[in-house]
Amino acid sequence: MNFKEFIIKAAKEEFEQLAGVAVKHVEELLGSGTGAAKKEMAIDILLSHLPLYLKPLIPFFKKSLIRLADGLIEKTVKRMQEFQNMNGVCGA
Repeated sequence: MNFKEFIIKAAKEEFEQLAGVAVKHVEELLGSGTGAAKKEMAIDILLSHLPLYLKPLIPFFKKSLIRLADGLIEKTVKRMQEFQNMNGVCGA
């Protein structure tokens, strides 16, 4: 495993744990109709919660980290929408 793969793997572990919390927080804060802004804010939340040892590396791997966070946010939103649809919950 090279250095970049190590960084991405460590970030993915952190992001997976926080993606749901970030998406819920941003949804409550901004509400509906602001998809692009919500996604950007959720990505910022994930990046800000990286472990201290990874934070200095963000500028070097920013594109990869944003791509990773974006994919995890999309998956989280899809799961939340499926859950709401299955349980008859109206999305905000």
